This record gives sequence, C-alpha cells and structure tokens, in this order.
Amino acid sequence: MMKHLKFFSLLMCCLMAGVLTSCVSDEESSDLTPTQRHQAFQQVSGSYSGKVMFYDASYTGNTMTTTNTVDTLDANFILLTDATASISRLPIAALAHQVKDETLRNAMLKSSYDNTALSLVTYYYNVNPAACQVAAKPLTLNLEYGGSTHQVTFVFYYGYSSAGFISYGMQNTKTGDFYVRLQLGGLKVDDQDMTSTMLFNDNVHGVLFFSGHR
Repeated sequence: MMKHLKFFSLLMCCLMAGVLTSCVSDEESSDLTPTQRHQAFQQVSGSYSGKVMFYDASYTGNTMTTTNTVDTLDANFILLTDATASISRLPIAALAHQVKDETLRNAMLKSSYDNTALSLVTYYYNVNPAACQVAAKPLTLNLEYGGSTHQVTFVFYYGYSSAGFISYGMQNTKTGDFYVRLQLGGLKVDDQDMTSTMLFNDNVHGVLFFSGHR
C-alpha cells in the first residue's frame, strides 16, 4: 500500500509539533509523579493494530534511489505497563528496507523473521495528550549469508539526541490512535560496528513510524 510523501511529511510534522508543544506547554510535564505517569498510561494502555510506515526506495546493489512515496506494512504493538511496551508484530521488511548492504538486505527478506517482536521501554512525560519517550531495546537476528551464520543487531536512538533524532510515542486525542516513532541508530554484525557502511540512519531514512488503533 502506498501513500503520498506529502501526507506522510505533514503527519510527521504535526506530531513533532504536538510532542514539542506538550513538552513546553506544561512546566511539570517532564517531571510527572508516578501517579501522573500511570494516569497517562491508563489513557492509552492496550493492544493496537495498524501500520508501520517508512520511506520507499529502489535499490541497485548498495545504492538507494528514493521515490516520492512511503511504503506501509501491517504491524501491531502493545502498551503493557507505564514503563514497558512491545511492537508485537514488526515486519522484518521494514528494517531490511533501511539496510544499504544488498547481501544483508536480501538475507533478511529471505529469513524466517517474517514478523518479529521488539521490546520497548517507555517514560511518560505528558498526561494530555499522553506522550512518552521510547527506548527500543537492541534487536538481534541470526542470519545465514555468505556461507555462515551472522549475528546482526539493530540499535535505536532513545528520546532526544544531540543529532536531533527522536524516538517517542504519542496519543491522538481526537481519534484515540497511538503513534510510535523509532529512529535507527546503528547496526552491528558479529559485534563489529557496521553503521556507516551498511545502514541508512539519517532523519529521513532509518525512521519507522507506527500508527495504530485499539
């Protein structure tokens, strides 16, 4: 399923504005009490079905050519407690799409990891709308390529970073939907940092955006 880039960009900008506004409009929002954090969680707790969106591209070897559309795949996530969440159905193709290296990308697409789970740690900093910083735990895949098994680990940015990246979750108070934005931060293969040679992880590519409803 394809959607126009303008819609995706507008959605991202609106949500970023909402997150930043919620941060500055409530002086206490960054230092909620445990009771307030639990209150924020209770507003959004539960299982969500929806989509993961990412920028579409075509590949020739290790070279990527972007297009004016985004791609979407079915995804599910669960807000478990006021400190934990899980993307219970993460399409591996959404991650493979961010990989520069053709061999690794194809190995991911051909693997048995059709859908996998990604554990998240959440820290709620705003009650209305409910909003939280998100830290995705490293995701490790054991993949066969090049004649051997390789341990491939994806790591993600947490919250705000000095590079301007952000991973967060936020409630849409009008629809009840919940959004999660994850920013890829790095890639290790057999404990070697391969981020610069194998991964697209700028502010455009390397972004996984989840939108779901209960």
